Amino acid sequence: MTIPDWLKDALRKEDNPYRPKNLLFHGTVEPFEGHLKPTSWEQLLWFSNDPVISQSYCPNAGLSALWAVKSWAMNERFVPAQGFEEELMRMMGFDPDAMEIERDDFGRAQCYRILDDHPTNRDVAGYITDTLGYVLENDACWISLKDDKVMPASWKEPGRLYVAVRPEMLDLHDMRKEHEDGLTGQQWMRTADFDRIKKSGHDGVIISDIHHTPRLGHFGHDSFGLFGKTIKNMTFAEIPCVFFDPAAAWYGEKEATSPEWKALVDEVLDVAEPVTAS
Repeated sequence: MTIPDWLKDALRKEDNPYRPKNLLFHGTVEPFEGHLKPTSWEQLLWFSNDPVISQSYCPNAGLSALWAVKSWAMNERFVPAQGFEEELMRMMGFDPDAMEIERDDFGRAQCYRILDDHPTNRDVAGYITDTLGYVLENDACWISLKDDKVMPASWKEPGRLYVAVRPEMLDLHDMRKEHEDGLTGQQWMRTADFDRIKKSGHDGVIISDIHHTPRLGHFGHDSFGLFGKTIKNMTFAEIPCVFFDPAAAWYGEKEATSPEWKALVDEVLDVAEPVTAS
């Protein structure tokens, strides 16, 4: 991407541009065009002041499905459920249509043909782990899907990270001490408060938010909810990104951040990659 001059200037003013203090970020995998807009329900759009937090809101996949098998059934023949399990079977080189499966009103297989070299549940589990790269826990795992296609574990839904300079005169109503935080207070759900604050003329709100990622579990962070009139007057840069777990940065070096944000900052600061001696 072409980095705009205003973003270069903003990063050069930061004490640590890898973890900036004066920028706002919004991560999304939603396929929309045009300027950012608030949601119709909250009348806000949520931002964080850390790129890794915002990227953690980009899911690994827009759709995923649970594959599971009982340990005692590993050596039984695999009978695919409708949907992604049929796709799995095709990827393994078998035709589920040739099984001529008859199903009841709930989609459960009642009778079917056995194929030549018919795969077992163990064969399918091996394909999921050895070929697709997933890790089974208690003989189960979540599998990423894209347009009804089974994707490998390494695949991540393409997203976008929006970044803007935080306006100097931003008038935000601070809700962090008005209600309990975390899952108890659910400050992000207080739409009546948002409506009242919007009518009072504020640019947005600050709340104590909570999020969940595989490595961190539940963790708290500040979120900045901006109203439409505020967003409309802001300029954004857009960076291609994928999901990133903050644990990978927060437990690392002081410059640790997502690969996408690091690459952008390195380019602005003209940081050369270290040369490894052969």
